Amino acid sequence: MNPDLAKSTDDRRIAIGDWGASLVEYVLLVGLIALVCIASVSVFGEGVSTNVEGSTNSVVAATGG
Repeated sequence: MNPDLAKSTDDRRIAIGDWGASLVEYVLLVGLIALVCIASVSVFGEGVSTNVEGSTNSVVAATGG
């Protein structure tokens, strides 16, 4: 079937073989996002922990605790 002659959107998708994202693509996307999250925590985790700890100590000292 010629995609230009397809009457509906579904016919056009069938004609050109475009069925959208498959489960495999979604799994790969979720895996990539998880990798980025893990890498971010590995790289920035210690620095963020140090900053939060410093802020906590400042608040405790300011409140007299």
